[in-house]
Amino acid sequence: MPKQPPDTLRLNELIEEQLALGAQLKPPVGGLNRQAVQMVDIDGDGIEEALVFYQTQEENNLSIVLYHKVGEEYKLFTRIDNVGEEIESIEFEDIDKDGTKEIIVVWRLGQGAVKALTVHTLSDGQILPLLSTICHAYAMQHFSGEGNQSLLVFRQDEEVSTGVADLYGFDGLEMSVLSQAPLSASVEAIQRIRKGQLSDDKPAIFVTSQYITNQYDTSAVLTDIFCLVGGDLQNITLDKASGISMQTKRDYLVPVCTDIDGDGVLDVPAPYELPPYNADADPSNIFMVIRWCSYGSNGVAHTTKTTYHNYTDNWFFDIPESWLAHLTMNRTFSPGEKGYIFALRVDDDPRDQLAIYSLVGDDRGELSKKDGRVVVNTLPEMIIAAEILPTALEEFAISQEELLDRILWIEKEWNIWELSQ
Repeated sequence: MPKQPPDTLRLNELIEEQLALGAQLKPPVGGLNRQAVQMVDIDGDGIEEALVFYQTQEENNLSIVLYHKVGEEYKLFTRIDNVGEEIESIEFEDIDKDGTKEIIVVWRLGQGAVKALTVHTLSDGQILPLLSTICHAYAMQHFSGEGNQSLLVFRQDEEVSTGVADLYGFDGLEMSVLSQAPLSASVEAIQRIRKGQLSDDKPAIFVTSQYITNQYDTSAVLTDIFCLVGGDLQNITLDKASGISMQTKRDYLVPVCTDIDGDGVLDVPAPYELPPYNADADPSNIFMVIRWCSYGSNGVAHTTKTTYHNYTDNWFFDIPESWLAHLTMNRTFSPGEKGYIFALRVDDDPRDQLAIYSLVGDDRGELSKKDGRVVVNTLPEMIIAAEILPTALEEFAISQEELLDRILWIEKEWNIWELSQ
């Protein structure tokens, strides 16, 4: 059995000494860095520091202990102590681009949503606090392009019962609030944070939150978009009269903000209901499509795509723009197959343009070979097939090749409940 190197042996001995004194290993519960022992080159000298996470019975019961390598072994260097239930996350970012990574820690203080965020840096052989503030979430972004990153901290302002975004930057050796902007009023909880580009190439932060309109409505979400305008942080989607980003409000179960057309600009989903297929249509048989909007830093939205999403079978259809003013939909069912019909109403009656089928059962292979059908995807228990229907209006016709190009697959990370920074 190979022997451990001296530096690893000594680090293990130092950890065992702490455990013998009653400490327990207590790694972060969230974020990307969740190990109880993390090796990071913080000071940029090419040698990794060891960070070990403990919980003790002392007053400041959570500790991050830093061990610095001297020669061939690790020695106790310094520690960051705080009180709380657990460390939610830790991140290492060279915020001021001086070659040393700052240590960004989120501490859970109790059962509620309130957390503490601290930022520390190594300087002249010691660790210095740069910032300590209450927060609910945070994000990093290069708002001004090249150079220093900015730290955006989201917190609840208890005096006015609304969320606030504080933009922190360096003021000498400390971090301070450079600018501030409100979140939408009546948001209950931040669900997801994403960095992205606006349509005029400015960097922005997209914050999707659960939105409460009344005591019975808990399923809506909305997105606030923050960027620098004239050097100040602004929520560009916020309606000044209502204090809410109502143009981005939508149902909780639609996809999250994503670059739907691959142009490098993050798009916001805006779902709307299609008119019924005909007068006899079941009123409960509602079809929703999603208009995807890109925003400029002036808050003006432009539609990039409109799609229909089938969450059950994991596909979506990129709807041709010429169809949108006439579009309606219907479903068909028969043994072993379920069809989604895209139809256009130019005059009074809808004309079925195409169908996308989900085929299951032992006969799914035969069903996929019916005249006019083309296989889109073969899954272990299902075949997805499509067909341009004989009733399709010629002036709105698309080729079979274009049909296949317009059927795409829903990405797992679009789920709203996956918080991402």
